[in-house]
Amino acid sequence: MTMMSLDRPRIERRALAARAATFLLPMPPFADALYVRDADGRKPTARYLRWKRLASEMLKLQHAGRMLGHVEIDIQLEEHNRSRNCDNAIEPVLDLLCSPEVGILAENSARSVRKVTAEWSRRRAVEGLRITIRRVE
Repeated sequence: MTMMSLDRPRIERRALAARAATFLLPMPPFADALYVRDADGRKPTARYLRWKRLASEMLKLQHAGRMLGHVEIDIQLEEHNRSRNCDNAIEPVLDLLCSPEVGILAENSARSVRKVTAEWSRRRAVEGLRITIRRVE
Protein backbone atom coordinates (compact mmCIF):
# COMPACT_ATOMS: atom_id res chain seq x y z
CA MET A 1 0.00 0.00 0.00
CA THR A 2 1.41 3.39 -0.99
CA MET A 3 0.92 6.33 1.32
CA MET A 4 0.71 9.78 -0.19
CA SER A 5 1.87 12.72 1.87
CA LEU A 6 0.79 16.32 1.57
CA ASP A 7 4.28 17.30 2.68
CA ARG A 8 5.64 16.18 -0.66
CA PRO A 9 3.09 16.84 -3.38
CA ARG A 10 3.80 15.17 -6.67
CA ILE A 11 3.21 17.25 -9.77
CA GLU A 12 2.91 15.23 -12.91
CA ARG A 13 2.87 16.74 -16.38
CA ARG A 14 1.57 14.52 -19.13
CA ALA A 15 2.84 14.73 -22.67
CA LEU A 16 0.41 16.02 -25.29
CA ALA A 17 -1.04 13.17 -27.30
CA ALA A 18 -1.22 15.23 -30.48
CA ARG A 19 1.76 15.78 -32.75
CA ALA A 20 0.90 19.48 -32.92
CA ALA A 21 -0.73 22.04 -30.66
CA THR A 22 -1.81 25.61 -31.34
CA PHE A 23 -2.22 28.31 -28.71
CA LEU A 24 -3.51 31.89 -28.87
CA LEU A 25 -1.86 34.53 -26.69
CA PRO A 26 -1.72 38.30 -26.35
CA MET A 27 1.06 40.16 -28.14
CA PRO A 28 4.23 40.05 -26.04
CA PRO A 29 6.47 43.02 -25.40
CA PHE A 30 9.32 42.95 -27.86
CA ALA A 31 12.92 42.11 -26.97
CA ASP A 32 13.97 45.69 -26.24
CA ALA A 33 11.17 46.05 -23.64
CA LEU A 34 11.80 42.84 -21.69
CA TYR A 35 14.53 43.90 -19.29
CA VAL A 36 15.85 47.03 -17.66
CA ARG A 37 19.30 47.56 -16.17
CA ASP A 38 19.81 49.02 -12.74
CA ALA A 39 22.49 48.98 -10.06
CA ASP A 40 21.69 45.34 -9.22
CA GLY A 41 21.91 44.13 -12.82
CA ARG A 42 19.25 43.17 -15.33
CA LYS A 43 15.62 42.86 -14.18
CA PRO A 44 12.41 42.03 -16.05
CA THR A 45 10.20 45.04 -16.71
CA ALA A 46 6.76 45.31 -15.12
CA ARG A 47 5.20 45.10 -18.60
CA TYR A 48 7.02 41.83 -19.33
CA LEU A 49 6.01 40.32 -15.98
CA ARG A 50 2.34 41.29 -16.57
CA TRP A 51 2.37 39.72 -20.03
CA LYS A 52 4.04 36.55 -18.72
CA ARG A 53 1.41 36.14 -15.98
CA LEU A 54 -1.48 36.71 -18.39
CA ALA A 55 -0.02 34.42 -21.06
CA SER A 56 0.63 31.68 -18.46
CA GLU A 57 -2.99 31.81 -17.33
CA MET A 58 -4.22 31.72 -20.93
CA LEU A 59 -2.08 28.65 -21.67
CA LYS A 60 -3.50 26.90 -18.61
CA LEU A 61 -7.03 27.63 -19.84
CA GLN A 62 -6.12 26.18 -23.23
CA HIS A 63 -5.03 22.94 -21.50
CA ALA A 64 -1.43 23.12 -22.60
CA GLY A 65 0.44 19.90 -21.90
CA ARG A 66 4.10 19.01 -22.24
CA MET A 67 5.80 18.51 -25.61
CA LEU A 68 8.58 15.95 -25.37
CA GLY A 69 11.37 15.42 -27.87
CA HIS A 70 12.28 17.60 -30.81
CA VAL A 71 9.86 20.38 -31.76
CA GLU A 72 9.40 23.10 -34.36
CA ILE A 73 7.66 26.32 -33.36
CA ASP A 74 5.76 28.67 -35.67
CA ILE A 75 4.80 32.11 -34.35
CA GLN A 76 2.30 34.27 -36.22
CA LEU A 77 1.95 37.85 -35.03
CA GLU A 78 -0.89 40.30 -35.42
CA GLU A 79 0.04 42.75 -38.14
CA HIS A 80 -0.52 46.01 -36.30
CA ASN A 81 3.00 47.32 -35.78
CA ARG A 82 5.27 46.39 -38.65
CA SER A 83 7.83 49.02 -37.68
CA ARG A 84 9.30 46.34 -35.39
CA ASN A 85 11.00 43.12 -36.39
CA CYS A 86 8.83 40.08 -35.78
CA ASP A 87 11.87 38.09 -34.62
CA ASN A 88 11.88 40.23 -31.44
CA ALA A 89 8.87 38.21 -30.26
CA ILE A 90 10.77 34.91 -30.28
CA GLU A 91 12.64 35.39 -26.99
CA PRO A 92 9.63 36.12 -24.75
CA VAL A 93 7.61 33.28 -26.33
CA LEU A 94 10.37 30.68 -25.86
CA ASP A 95 11.03 31.90 -22.32
CA LEU A 96 7.33 31.47 -21.53
CA LEU A 97 7.07 27.99 -23.05
CA CYS A 98 10.10 26.82 -21.03
CA SER A 99 9.18 28.55 -17.77
CA PRO A 100 8.43 26.38 -14.72
CA GLU A 101 4.92 27.91 -14.48
CA VAL A 102 4.01 26.68 -17.96
CA GLY A 103 6.46 23.86 -18.71
CA ILE A 104 5.32 23.04 -22.24
CA LEU A 105 8.94 22.62 -23.31
CA ALA A 106 11.59 21.06 -21.13
CA GLU A 107 14.27 23.47 -22.29
CA ASN A 108 15.05 26.17 -24.81
CA SER A 109 17.98 24.59 -26.58
CA ALA A 110 18.92 22.84 -29.78
CA ARG A 111 18.30 19.52 -28.01
CA SER A 112 14.55 20.18 -28.07
CA VAL A 113 13.78 23.25 -30.22
CA ARG A 114 14.95 22.41 -33.74
CA LYS A 115 13.36 25.29 -35.66
CA VAL A 116 11.58 28.57 -34.90
CA THR A 117 9.82 30.75 -37.43
CA ALA A 118 8.17 34.11 -36.82
CA GLU A 119 6.03 35.96 -39.31
CA TRP A 120 3.38 38.65 -39.55
CA SER A 121 -0.06 37.17 -40.16
CA ARG A 122 -1.82 37.97 -43.39
CA ARG A 123 -4.98 40.06 -43.50
CA ARG A 124 -5.35 40.32 -39.73
CA ALA A 125 -5.94 36.59 -39.39
CA VAL A 126 -4.49 36.63 -35.86
CA GLU A 127 -5.24 38.76 -32.80
CA GLY A 128 -2.13 38.90 -30.64
CA LEU A 129 -0.15 35.84 -31.62
CA ARG A 130 -0.70 32.24 -32.61
CA ILE A 131 1.88 29.66 -31.58
CA THR A 132 1.96 26.25 -33.23
CA ILE A 133 4.27 23.63 -31.76
CA ARG A 134 4.90 20.48 -33.77
CA ARG A 135 6.83 17.41 -32.73
CA VAL A 136 9.37 16.27 -35.30
CA GLU A 137 11.29 13.02 -35.61
